[in-house]
Amino acid sequence: MAIVGTLAGAGCDKPSTEVVASPAAQAMRADQVMFGVQQFITQDGIRRGVMNADTAYVFEDSGKIEVRKVKLNLFSETGKSSADLTSKAGTLDTRTQAMIARGNVVLTTADGRKINTEELHYDPNAHRVWSNVTTSMAQNGGPLTGDGFTADDQMRNIQITRPRGRVSGGIKF
Repeated sequence: MAIVGTLAGAGCDKPSTEVVASPAAQAMRADQVMFGVQQFITQDGIRRGVMNADTAYVFEDSGKIEVRKVKLNLFSETGKSSADLTSKAGTLDTRTQAMIARGNVVLTTADGRKINTEELHYDPNAHRVWSNVTTSMAQNGGPLTGDGFTADDQMRNIQITRPRGRVSGGIKF
């Protein structure tokens, strides 16, 4: 009995004081910090997207989640993949399910178009994806650059704002 009591007591001496969060994570003042996060984005019970992030900082009072190293898969009404997104960071509004992706944002559509921008907004309730900053899109053999873009969340109708560049067939914008 004395041996069991000694071993049990040895494990309860002091709680660990080892800091496992980086200084940047400690400075966030988040209510929760999570690692290896997966969030399902739904609308009326239908899955519209799946977001994976390396790290998430949850701020309960605002309903916002700041995420790092983001991968987002968007789905059509029928459950088919419509686009994949990667970014360095983002903000998810848990109340509306809207998301803003920031930093080296790459959106690849199901039909192979690739859109690059530094900030991208996604609103599943409005069925809309857009950017108001410089955007480039690789399509039809040539890159297009513009001041932003707007699209439906199915990526069927993508419009580049004030486009510049060339597409196959020699059409110049």
